[in-house]
Amino acid sequence: LPSQSISAIVFDPTDATRRTLLAGTGHFSSLGRRGDDEIGVYRTTDNGNTWTHLGATALVGQKLVAVVARGSTLFAASSAGGLFRSTDSGATWALVPTSSGLPAGGISALVEDKSNVNRLIIAVRTGQIFRSDDAGATWINVTTGVTNITAASEVRLAFGPTPVVYASVTNAGRLAGMFRSPDLGATWAAM
Repeated sequence: LPSQSISAIVFDPTDATRRTLLAGTGHFSSLGRRGDDEIGVYRTTDNGNTWTHLGATALVGQKLVAVVARGSTLFAASSAGGLFRSTDSGATWALVPTSSGLPAGGISALVEDKSNVNRLIIAVRTGQIFRSDDAGATWINVTTGVTNITAASEVRLAFGPTPVVYASVTNAGRLAGMFRSPDLGATWAAM
C-alpha cells in the first residue's frame, strides 16, 4: 500500500461474509500529525489479503476522520474538506452537496447505525450535528439541545441500541458536555 497512515477502518455490514473492509488515510499518528501521504481510501473484499486504492483524485490530501461502507455506497469524512460519497464502489467520489441539507465544512465525526444500513449521523465543524436516514442522500439538522458546541468543538458520536445516540463535545481540550438522545437526535439531554 502506498500509504500506511491509516486513520479509519470499518467493516461493510452489507457483506454477509464479513470480508469487506474500508480504510481511510490521514496524518493523525503520534500526535504530531506526521505520516505517509493522504491518498484516499483502500478497500478489500477478501479479508485484507489484497487491497484496492480508491479516490486517488478526489481524496488526495484529505485527512479522513471516518469511513463508512454500505455495499456500493461509500463515505469518506475529511477533517477539513467535508463529506465525500461514492455510489459506484469508489470508482468516483463527489463532495456531498449543500442541497442535501448538509452544510459545507470539515467533519469531526461520522458514525453508522448498525441496525439500519441507511442511517448515519455526522458532526460538521460548523458546530452542528446532522442525521441521514437515506444513505446520505439527504440530511436533517439534529443539533437542538446540544449545548457548548461551536465550530472549534471536537465532537464524538456513537449509536447505542437504536434509537439511542450519544454525543460528546470537547472545547480547547476540555469536556464541555456529554449528551444522550433517546430518539435519534430529535431531542438531547445533558448527562
